[in-house]
Amino acid sequence: MTAASDLTVEEIPPIRKVEPAVLAVLADWTGVNLDSAEASAWERRAAETYPPWRRREWLIGRLTARAALSLRYGRRAGQAELVPDGVSGAPRVRGLRGVEVSLSHTGDRVACVVAPAGRQVGIDVEVRGRCDPELARRILGPGETIPAGLDPTVLWTLKEAAYKAVIGRWSGLRAYRVHWLPDGPAVSVPAGLRLPSRTFDWEGTVVALVGHEVHTTELTLLDPGARGTSLTEPKGQRI
Repeated sequence: MTAASDLTVEEIPPIRKVEPAVLAVLADWTGVNLDSAEASAWERRAAETYPPWRRREWLIGRLTARAALSLRYGRRAGQAELVPDGVSGAPRVRGLRGVEVSLSHTGDRVACVVAPAGRQVGIDVEVRGRCDPELARRILGPGETIPAGLDPTVLWTLKEAAYKAVIGRWSGLRAYRVHWLPDGPAVSVPAGLRLPSRTFDWEGTVVALVGHEVHTTELTLLDPGARGTSLTEPKGQRI
């Protein structure tokens, strides 16, 4: 078993040499036994309050987030704990000031982004094809369309990531409008703010990163087990 603090960083140079303002981390925990993972006693107790099917998802999210904090801010930062915000339910870092975290899961895959406070960055990951036509109709805003040939899951992940970037200030996804621009999508929120975005294909899953500084965000692949993984950034709107 590989402990969370010893996760292998693949394909990207050591983060401390780059020191980006925003760091996004992807981790695939498929087949990894969590019994000896470096979860805190508080996290173990908290995980037990969830139904069995939810415990693993909750715990691997926290382990990935703490690994991301350690990579970006140093090993001691990796000891910080994530707690839900009392208003929005979004994850908040306890014991480390001036840092924001956005977190998403699908099965045993986790996507996490850490950034200085005020950067307004959100991340989302979903299985390709998971957004069916009915869901797509519910999240499309007035007059909004999906480009021909584009998996609606891309639209869904972009809107979910934007929702997290502004901490759910507008609850319905119809309020977030995706603009398909030549150099990539952007997402508008009701306050008139347009947030840049990036989308990635992660071996059958769609990853969306929305918010300030996303085009200078460093992406890191963590391999908790022995699985290889690849990440490609598409050109334009398609992934």
